[in-house]
Amino acid sequence: MASIRRYKKSRGYGWRVQYRAPDGTSRTKQGFRTKDEAQTWAAANTID
Repeated sequence: MASIRRYKKSRGYGWRVQYRAPDGTSRTKQGFRTKDEAQTWAAANTID
């Protein structure tokens, strides 16, 4: 399960995905321009 949140950048906002890696550690990937991009990436790259 991934958590998707908006964050402030120097020019506007971006979207960040926080997820659990297969080894159990918490990881973050950011830099998505839209929430939809972040959700698509999270669905394709996380294990429930």
